[in-house]
Amino acid sequence: MSIHYSPARDTFFDASLHPDFPADAVKVSADDHATLLQARTAGMTITMKRGRPVAVQPIVPVEQRRAVAVQGVKAEAGRRILATASLIQQANDNAAIAMAALASSTGVDGDPAANAIANAAIDRRQRIDAIRAASNLIEATIATLSARSLAALDVTADHHWPA
Repeated sequence: MSIHYSPARDTFFDASLHPDFPADAVKVSADDHATLLQARTAGMTITMKRGRPVAVQPIVPVEQRRAVAVQGVKAEAGRRILATASLIQQANDNAAIAMAALASSTGVDGDPAANAIANAAIDRRQRIDAIRAASNLIEATIATLSARSLAALDVTADHHWPA
């Protein structure tokens, strides 16, 4: 079996299956073929260096890196919000806060149990709002970071988020 790589087509050709492979194709060993395929699967690209195919990390534009980092921030914020209160709890909290506001605006004293539930709901809402504010701040910071700084950024680190 003879394997060849064509940089123009960015693909491999098995000479036993494709006897008419492109003129720019260069012969590669079975080991190099396997290594290059594994590297490509890992997200690397194949380029030519000194007449031989080699795997290299693709150059990702800084704007694309920023977009990926922002997606990571949104995912982490969502995880932290759900750790604070499930969606059902958040819906129940909204109802409790609304009922407390209605009682307050009409001058009706709510019962102590309902007030305690509303106060707990307000506490959770404030913690969720703090997570959202931190998320907004991290996203604004990402917009100013260099590619090197983005590579070092860990959006899951606790120091970025409220305690």
